[in-house]
Amino acid sequence: MNKKPANLIASLESRDNTFTDLLQEFPADLIESAREFEAFRRGRKIRNVEQLFQMVLLYCGLDYSLRQTAGTLTLLGTRLSDQAVSERLSGCAAWLNHLLKQMLPELPPAVAEQTVGRWLLIDGSTIQVAGARSTSYRLHLAWDWTRQTIVEWIITDEKTGESLKLYGIEAADTVIADRGYARFKDIEYVLESGGEVIIRVAPHVLPMVDFQGGELKLADRLRASKHQQVSLKAAMKADRKRRQMTLHCFRLSAEKAAAARRRKIARARKNGITMKKETLEYAEWVIILSSYSGEQISGESIGRLYRLRWQIEIVIKRLKSVLEIDRLRGKKGSQISEVYLLGKSLYALLIAKRGGELKTGAEMQWRVWKMIREEITPQINQVGRWKKENLEQAVKQMKERKRKRKRQSEEASELLIKLLSVA
Repeated sequence: MNKKPANLIASLESRDNTFTDLLQEFPADLIESAREFEAFRRGRKIRNVEQLFQMVLLYCGLDYSLRQTAGTLTLLGTRLSDQAVSERLSGCAAWLNHLLKQMLPELPPAVAEQTVGRWLLIDGSTIQVAGARSTSYRLHLAWDWTRQTIVEWIITDEKTGESLKLYGIEAADTVIADRGYARFKDIEYVLESGGEVIIRVAPHVLPMVDFQGGELKLADRLRASKHQQVSLKAAMKADRKRRQMTLHCFRLSAEKAAAARRRKIARARKNGITMKKETLEYAEWVIILSSYSGEQISGESIGRLYRLRWQIEIVIKRLKSVLEIDRLRGKKGSQISEVYLLGKSLYALLIAKRGGELKTGAEMQWRVWKMIREEITPQINQVGRWKKENLEQAVKQMKERKRKRKRQSEEASELLIKLLSVA
């Protein structure tokens, strides 16, 4: 295994440029599991598992169309039609899902012994098929801040919403999440798993009380405060155990508070809701619920820790803008769409892994991801091994089928000729 390179140039020089070498960065049971999950049954036109996985990376990673994938494989000596490619890919979902789980890194034993727990930044995003106006799939991610890597990657249908219960929380983990996850059952799940939470809340969604179950009167206390930060001991109203929590409230600047109020007013008008006075007052504050006491971690530190969330947002932005993971082809619910998402996820984790080996700084990681993508493209399509004698056949495989309907341009030309002849 190559030693960790100090920079990008060293990384490029230390790597081989064959597809076989690229396979070494994927799970060790790649070949055995292909047979186990019946993605590969017998060698006919696709002679081995390596070639099948190459097809997956061409279609899912490099975003080749079915015809372009067929043409590329034909240039490499395997004559396939786009229909054959589609059929082979459609049987790979269970196999790729297995590989995806294997691809996520484990904490090395030596590090685990020295680490109290993980700091998990959790967020999700929506994915739409072409032309869709609503969500088709959801992507759920957990980013371990201590190791700077993705540790959970979950793909669900549109009916499965954001929830902390989707993730495997371990004892001593700290979960940092936005208010979309601030529901009692989700927070309870983390606490019962032995974890801690730092999570932004909306008081009207997650009611809070004092330790005896009495009214907290949060709005009144914030209204009366002249400070930029207010910390209060509290408990979740629905929590029968009355676990001690801390609310840390941070006052926004006048400009940001005004913008937040405008957004709330616009949303209320759109939904036909009458807004309460307290709701507008809460808009002036960022309210964070923490299971840590003020003695364990100060309010100021909690605010800084919550701001770590930008990292998971940047990761999702890279996945969409650099790797185009939301460029989903196929129909919603189809096997080929599921395969595309799983294959693209494997490809993304490979690039994230290589990017994590380089000490580049977060501000230029997206550029590094692009460079890594350029680096591995010739390893996947093996352009150096294309056979000229197969070029004519490859062109045939990529050629559009004859359409029963005439193209609009042809119809327009015929109409124009008729009009000119009449004139």
